[in-house]
Amino acid sequence: MSSRRYTTLRAYFKATRARQADVAERVGVTPSAMSLYVRGKRIPQPAIALKLADVCSVSLEGLLRRAS
Repeated sequence: MSSRRYTTLRAYFKATRARQADVAERVGVTPSAMSLYVRGKRIPQPAIALKLADVCSVSLEGLLRRAS
């Protein structure tokens, strides 16, 4: 896990060049679900949000923020 905190999932993927499919597998969701989370089209369930926050070093607030 990175010591840096990112404001959104989009920022995490842009900065780290991690693959959405790899992160999706680590947290137990499909790549298409991960894409929806990154684009702000869907909010993850609480258990998934906690895993994403941990794996991606993103605050829970950042996960729940809708895309503009």
